[in-house]
Amino acid sequence: MIEYKSDISFVCPSCAMSVTMNIDVPEPDWHADRASDMIADTESVLSCPNCDTEILAKVFNAGGDCQVSFPDFQEVKIEAGHAY
Repeated sequence: MIEYKSDISFVCPSCAMSVTMNIDVPEPDWHADRASDMIADTESVLSCPNCDTEILAKVFNAGGDCQVSFPDFQEVKIEAGHAY
C-alpha cells in the first residue's frame, strides 16, 4: 500500500498563527470504473505545532486532488496541495 501525503496551510482557529504541515491522505480507489468514483476520504486529528490544539479534519483525495476541512471550524480556509 502506497502512503500518500499532502502539504496544507491554514490559520489555527485557537491561536491565530499560520500553520503549514504535511499530512497523510487516503489512497484513491484506482480500481473505480469512473474518475468520479476514485474519491477516498478519512478523518484525522491534527495538532497545531504552535499551541498543541487538536483539530478534527476531514481529508478527501480524488485522484491526487486533495481537500481538507475542519468540521468544528468551518470558517477556517485550508489550502491543500496535490497528493504525492
